[in-house]
Amino acid sequence: MTYSFTQISQYVRCPRSYRYRYLNGWRERDTRAAMAFGRTRGYNLACSPSDSTQEKILLWRMQVIAEAGVQDPKKLIPSEVNFESHAITWLEQNLPRYKKSFRKSLVMFVHRYLIPAFGAMPIEEITGPVVNKWVGSVRLQNGAAPSRQTLKHLVETLQIIIGKPFAAREIRYPADARPKRRIYCPTDEDVRDIVSCAKGVYRVLFAMAPSTGMRAGELYGLHIEDIDFEHGCILVRQSFSGGEIQSPKTEKSHRVITINPDLVEMIRKYKGERTKGVLLLSEAGTPLHHENVLHRHLHPIQRSLGLPRFGMHSFRHYSVSYCVRHGMSFDDVRMRHGHGSEEIMRMYVHLAPGHDARTLRMIPSIAAGLGPSGGPSNIVQLRQAV
Repeated sequence: MTYSFTQISQYVRCPRSYRYRYLNGWRERDTRAAMAFGRTRGYNLACSPSDSTQEKILLWRMQVIAEAGVQDPKKLIPSEVNFESHAITWLEQNLPRYKKSFRKSLVMFVHRYLIPAFGAMPIEEITGPVVNKWVGSVRLQNGAAPSRQTLKHLVETLQIIIGKPFAAREIRYPADARPKRRIYCPTDEDVRDIVSCAKGVYRVLFAMAPSTGMRAGELYGLHIEDIDFEHGCILVRQSFSGGEIQSPKTEKSHRVITINPDLVEMIRKYKGERTKGVLLLSEAGTPLHHENVLHRHLHPIQRSLGLPRFGMHSFRHYSVSYCVRHGMSFDDVRMRHGHGSEEIMRMYVHLAPGHDARTLRMIPSIAAGLGPSGGPSNIVQLRQAV
């Protein structure tokens, strides 16, 4: 096919209409690589070489196309769909694939942060430098700057929706200037008092949480069939969240937990003659609802005991700390609690002052024989010995 002057003018003005049609001279070709603007060599001109006037016109027209850059492989041709319509369509098609516990966060990220920032932009214009500039200006609803981890979640969600990753180290995340939120870790006395004050199914729940270190959703979704009463083991293979049974948080969360005989006997008495189904049931015979557990049972008990208010996840912190304090290896603690790495597991360790006194007694004292009247000579001798 040979283009007319009107068609080539339309091409320059509206490249979207000719997005997949490329030129070599005036001849249409099926590959963009066939075009080499700025060179006369290799062109298949639709004219006689002797006709210099026609040849100049053709070269001039090709130069116009070259300056417009519509044939440059690196030139971004904006799509007809902007990010807002693309994101809404993506949510309609892909949201059911995600866990129900994650869908709410995903929808909030898209409508509260991503669409206001990139809604009117074509997908091709959302590049690393654009996102990098946006990252520095993101603010939460209360006006505070989000944490570094929140920014990473936002950018990862954006990459999933637009279907392209950004280059390594192209996005620079600011360092967290605010102090990390500290999670309260109950003491041994706190746990015993809470279990003693609880009744019925909640007594079993508050005893299992610190003993096993299971997440709240894993406890709510635990089935009787997943408990080996003979060997004292619990198989963690599912979770309950948002009103439905789903897989645990991560792949590492699939694990086997050994429990002590006292807890086995408590569970056996509570379940009675039941042999299958969800273990922990409310008075209505349904799985426990997390908000009801907190507001109707755990928090009232804490107020009556004069304890700080904390949630079910603090029992998991207590379990990790308890195992470390009593000599369990870090690798065993990590596998027992389903952590992906030792670094994550260490974030859960809360050790009381003096926890290493037993180990310290096994080490010779460096300051032995040194006192206020020892003088500099003893310090020099110590340095020489080292």
